[in-house]
Amino acid sequence: MAAYISQFFMVGIPAALVFACFAPYRMRAMYAQKLASGPLREAGLYLFMVCLFGLAALLLWPRYAWWNGNLIILNARESLTDGVNWEPLYMIRVYLDAIESGDWNMGKFLFGNVAVFMPLGFFPPLLFRGQRFRHILCLGLGYSLTAETLQFFLGRHCDVDDVLLNVVGTVLGYWVYLLLKRLSPALVPRFRCGKMK
Repeated sequence: MAAYISQFFMVGIPAALVFACFAPYRMRAMYAQKLASGPLREAGLYLFMVCLFGLAALLLWPRYAWWNGNLIILNARESLTDGVNWEPLYMIRVYLDAIESGDWNMGKFLFGNVAVFMPLGFFPPLLFRGQRFRHILCLGLGYSLTAETLQFFLGRHCDVDDVLLNVVGTVLGYWVYLLLKRLSPALVPRFRCGKMK
């Protein structure tokens, strides 16, 4: 788990720093439109960048390890069909059976696939106006399908159940946004661009 977290931040934080380099251009463009972005929105944007690129690193960046003096790629397939699951709910049943038998190590894949996609459902409606549920659903589905397709061509394991779990994570993230909006309706507008005073 620590390896996944370090990989997430190892790419996500530099991506946010690169995004920060473009802040003057963003601010100039907003100023031209008489818009202002407050500190909460800026913090949310940077967190979203960390999550977006950290997620891409988890999904696409191969993980390496030393084994008997050799550098090997983890999650690599040995053949075109090895490590590819096209049967919906197959791996989810495997994960649930493992958890039921007390193997929480397998559970991290189930919950991890859900948790890492929650920011994709949470941040866009929080930061940008006009984001409806269907937009968020398409974003999560599109991001996940693209990642799984690239994983196939990159020789990584790919799984239709990952797409299902990722979409569930996106929907849960959107629900968290709706809950925040309901519990603190005055807070959500502070994460959006506003007219300059």
